[in-house]
Amino acid sequence: MPDKTALQPKMTLVAAIRAVYRQHRSEIEKVMEGARKTGEDPEWIWEGLLRSAATLGGVRGIKLLEDPELHALVRWGALEKLDEMEIEERLRGALKAATVRWVDQKVPFLLENFRLVKTMGGPRKAQEHLDALPTREGIMDFLRKFRGIGPKYSRNIMMDGYHPKFRNSIAIDLRIQKILQKAGRPFGSYKGYGEAEQFLLGVAREVGIEGWVLDRLLFLYNDEILNRI
Repeated sequence: MPDKTALQPKMTLVAAIRAVYRQHRSEIEKVMEGARKTGEDPEWIWEGLLRSAATLGGVRGIKLLEDPELHALVRWGALEKLDEMEIEERLRGALKAATVRWVDQKVPFLLENFRLVKTMGGPRKAQEHLDALPTREGIMDFLRKFRGIGPKYSRNIMMDGYHPKFRNSIAIDLRIQKILQKAGRPFGSYKGYGEAEQFLLGVAREVGIEGWVLDRLLFLYNDEILNRI
């Protein structure tokens, strides 16, 4: 007999997700189309590193990519024409203007990541190498070579581009942890990140959606889901 106590958090989440997905399916499909376009960007890896640095510690930093003028300053093509001191000054100014948190810590990370992408031959060559990797785990190991990239962002970078190998992945952040907490399966109760991800992927299967779709629902409609649990 299944343990009803263990099943309850899962079924509570399934019911909440089904209701929110029915209400926002068309919006999620638009987000998916945007992600497909992101994945076609030849500077995708650099863009993912920028996005990761910008949003670590607070989503307000996404202004770095969503403000066209700021974004233009830090795209690969703009930075590769500069020397290192100019790149550092450019990054610092753009991150501050975008109200990114912890600028003094993140600028050295980004500068180091810029150097690493450059040694690979630039973002297109780095992307070719990444695409040649046969497994999801190999891709995440590759991305974790970059500063500031851990379990969450090694998934999220690929999910932002709707990569085929990451359509059943979950990038667990504080918002998702709040949902796990309220559902009765707090993040700290799992043996590790992977076990928490598998629990959420089980929820996605019950609803009949990809893990990618569940991840975006949990992030974009966090308050609505919390209110239904």
